[in-house]
Parts: sequence; structure tokens; C-alpha cells
Amino acid sequence: MRDENIPPDGGTVDSMRPLTQDIYLELPTMIRCSEEKLKNWLQKYKKQLESKQSWKTPLATLIPLIFTLLTSTFKDVFGFKAGQVKIFCFAAICVVIIWLIKSGWTSYKSKSLDEMINELKGDLHRVSELVPSEDLR
Repeated sequence: MRDENIPPDGGTVDSMRPLTQDIYLELPTMIRCSEEKLKNWLQKYKKQLESKQSWKTPLATLIPLIFTLLTSTFKDVFGFKAGQVKIFCFAAICVVIIWLIKSGWTSYKSKSLDEMINELKGDLHRVSELVPSEDLR
């Protein structure tokens, strides 16, 4: 059994291939900024963070409306004829579909959390070039 640490030619350590490898680690970055700057940034991007989930409400509204249209036998109610109630249900489905498409597109186009953090880092980097680091505390 051969020891991996002994050079193959019995020679010097210099004749061995290196025992170490280059290891690249992505270390976590600490973002340092004032509380006021962070509050302003969060207010600016709060709407974008919320819009990532905005498609769920219209979808949750659309599903029962579709099942209602498909399974119900519409009757006269509150002075409206059965056909009018069915048309109202169909119109509601059309409105919710438009709402779903709009919110889905907004969700698709909004920035991810990583993109927003990178933008914050860029903003802070530009500020730190102008302001000494003691002033950022």
C-alpha cells in the first residue's frame, strides 16, 4: 500500500503535485447602513416585495367562480332573471381573469429579493464613495 504523501520518484517534495487546491467560497456580506436609509429603501421596495405574491388572490377568486358557473342551475333572484345572473357570473369571471393576467405580469416583472439587495448594495457603495464610513453609522 502506497502512501499518497510520498513523492512517486522517492524524490523531494517539490516533485510532488500540490496537495492543496484552490477553494473559492462565497462568504456572506454584511450590509452596513443607517436605520433611516434602510427604512427609506424598504418603503421604496415594499410594493415590489408584495407584488411577487399578488397573483394568488385573483386565482383564489377565479376558481370558485368557474365552479359556480359550471355546476349551478341559476334561478331568478332579487328580481333578476336566471339568464341575467348567469351573465353576471360570466362577467365576473372575465374581470377576474383580467385581474389575474395583470397581477401575474406585475409579479413576473417585479424584482427578486436578491436583485433588490444587490441594488441596495450598489446604492450604499455609491454613497460610501462620497461619504466617509464614519458618517454612515
